[in-house]
Amino acid sequence: MAGKGKRERSEEKIEDVQLSSLPDCLLHRILSFLDMKDVIRTSILSKRWRDLSTSVPNLNFNKCSTSVPNLDFNICSAEQRNPSEVGFLRFVERALFANSASKIHKFRLCFSRYDEKHDSHLDACIRFVMNKGVRELDLDFTVRELDLDFPTVDDRSIGYKLPCLLLNCETLTSLKLRSCRFTAPDIARFTKLTALSLSCIPFTTFYLDDLLQGCPLLEDLVLVGARVILGSMNSLPSLQLKRLTMKATRYSSIVIEAPNLQILKISCGSLYKSSFKDMPFLKEAYLDLSYYSLAPITFRMGPPSCLDLPFQGLCDARVLRLSSACIQVMPIPTFKDLHFNFKTKLLILRTGVQKYEMLGIANLLWSSPYLENLIIDLVPSKCIYVDKDCELKYDFDEREYWESLTATFPCLLHHLKTIKITGFMGGGSLDSSMEVTSFQEKDEQIKLVKFFLKNAMVLEKMIIHVSNRPKFVEGGQWLEILLGVTKKLVAFPRASSRAEVIFSYK
Repeated sequence: MAGKGKRERSEEKIEDVQLSSLPDCLLHRILSFLDMKDVIRTSILSKRWRDLSTSVPNLNFNKCSTSVPNLDFNICSAEQRNPSEVGFLRFVERALFANSASKIHKFRLCFSRYDEKHDSHLDACIRFVMNKGVRELDLDFTVRELDLDFPTVDDRSIGYKLPCLLLNCETLTSLKLRSCRFTAPDIARFTKLTALSLSCIPFTTFYLDDLLQGCPLLEDLVLVGARVILGSMNSLPSLQLKRLTMKATRYSSIVIEAPNLQILKISCGSLYKSSFKDMPFLKEAYLDLSYYSLAPITFRMGPPSCLDLPFQGLCDARVLRLSSACIQVMPIPTFKDLHFNFKTKLLILRTGVQKYEMLGIANLLWSSPYLENLIIDLVPSKCIYVDKDCELKYDFDEREYWESLTATFPCLLHHLKTIKITGFMGGGSLDSSMEVTSFQEKDEQIKLVKFFLKNAMVLEKMIIHVSNRPKFVEGGQWLEILLGVTKKLVAFPRASSRAEVIFSYK
């Protein structure tokens, strides 16, 4: 036992020696991945580690993590070992003022219980890192009790009020803000900023354009938790913007004109008037809409076309991902002329295959003549329309729809090589009222698979991932269903002699 203990201590000593032999720049790099409480813990190892812990250029302070360690170190006190909010901020201040690095590369502060009495401490921290030429600034003042997707008049005064001097920080290359608020909409001077992320900031308190005008080199813009953006972001055409991410509960109007944009991601509950234009370099587009957060859509203000999305602006995207709601607002396919001419090589659909989605899926296949890879993630869905004016759109027999299509789809004829279907036999295809033994005859998912196998002339591989067993189906019954479905799929005729069907289930 004694020999074993000596051996373990010897191995630990060797590991410590090996780590300590690394150059300071590499050790600083390692420390940059740790929270400051853990960085400070390393100071007890040796004088060198103490110097390293007080000269690290990347600083990460997280109030949500555990308390500051009880070390014999001059920036720690009893209050910081079990810190209150003020105690935590004092710890941050002392750690900053003890830092001897000539430059601060990155400063992150996560603080969830903001109060106005904290302003002086926060202002002091920001002034300090700005004087040290901070490049990346990440301030997170998340208020979990509030939903800033829907800012009220009272909400607008809640959250840390950023000091005006921050808008003139010309050393910043990356700025992330969450649950903060701006002062008057002064023109910013972020002359080196390439990445900007704004989360849970009530846009009613400042004009986004006024901020963007001061970011001439901006390439990456993330907007999360804003309820309404009215009109266009007029500054975008003049920016070098390459990536735009927007996530919120609702956008009333979005007008995007970004000639250098390469990646577009929009996720929200509902989107009405919108326009995407002048995006010739677009490579990837992701639209995840639901319209489920409100009452079912009726069109008292106009025809269903009021929900038409500007798909034409997405035609250059080589990767396109759409949700069920996006698919439902696709025009009815005529199979004569192309509604759109997508250059998409990879199409990702997160949808069901219900009657109200079939037309959109067919139109997307018809309008994507160069499609090589298709991924269908089958999920539960529901129709976004309830107005009687929409009944004509679905005036067809969904049971025979895929069999009835006689048009020659260019992508199926020349390019589509791989198809991956996930959530198969899930997505609402089984319910407790259905007789499990009749599933093979009723499910539209199987009919869609049959359509692909019958028409995809150059198909090489189809991968089908089966959903988990429904709770109301017994294990023995589920195996019986899987066996029956597998036999049926294998027996379907295939247009491609090279087509391989892989049936995967747990």
